[in-house]
Amino acid sequence: MKLLFLFLFILGSFTITLAEKRDVKKELYQILTTEAPNKMCQPNMMYRECYKVSADECHDIMYMSFRGCFKTYENNISNDLTLNQLSKTGGTIGECAGMIYDIILTKASKRDTECLKNPKWKKMLQ
Repeated sequence: MKLLFLFLFILGSFTITLAEKRDVKKELYQILTTEAPNKMCQPNMMYRECYKVSADECHDIMYMSFRGCFKTYENNISNDLTLNQLSKTGGTIGECAGMIYDIILTKASKRDTECLKNPKWKKMLQ
């Protein structure tokens, strides 16, 4: 099953310049555990529309999923990552979080109804 997150919103809020000294790991963790759950659990987003969950439940499970996946991949994150490498690592963490979210909420999934009919979500749920 392919569950991919649109990682562009993270890159938009995470601009890195080579001249700056930043704690990339800390900043990425903050973005993935704060901004990502907030954006992914808004109304009309797949993680709300295709699962029978409240906004709070979605946010809590998404936060837990991102946090766990970040811990799994954190050794791949260093301050000298290029933007392309950071995007790839963030995408991997996002895909991991989406799969965990789906596993946790398998029984709450609406795959047999409107979500599979919606071309916007269909690719992500297969």
